[in-house]
Amino acid sequence: PYVEYIAARRIQSMWRCSFQQKAYDQYVAARTIQALWRRGISQKAYVEYVAARKIQAQWRCCLERVPYVEYIAARRIQSMWRCSFQQKAYDQYVAARTIQALWRRGISQKAYVEYVAARKIQAQWRCCLERVPYVEYIA
Repeated sequence: PYVEYIAARRIQSMWRCSFQQKAYDQYVAARTIQALWRRGISQKAYVEYVAARKIQAQWRCCLERVPYVEYIAARRIQSMWRCSFQQKAYDQYVAARTIQALWRRGISQKAYVEYVAARKIQAQWRCCLERVPYVEYIA
């Protein structure tokens, strides 16, 4: 009976080992399948997340682009307005400078004409003063 007991125990042990091995193999297979399934779900979720992020970025870009375009247009209009205003002020400055230059030229020209006339009168007068002694000297 002891040999039979040992043999029965050995058979039971082998049976339990075989049963546990199958159970462990099923556990490992289930764990592998679950891990692959979770990875697939995570990858799909990540792809959807990346797609949503791209869509949101494009949408935010569109939302921000309209005010930015309006800002650029307003800035360009303001710049052109300032340029026009400055050009008008500069044109007025050039006109005033031209008028002042012509006025000063007129005053200078009048003074020069008076100077030339005075010089001619003085030259004639000196000539008359010197002519009398010269005529007397020659005669």
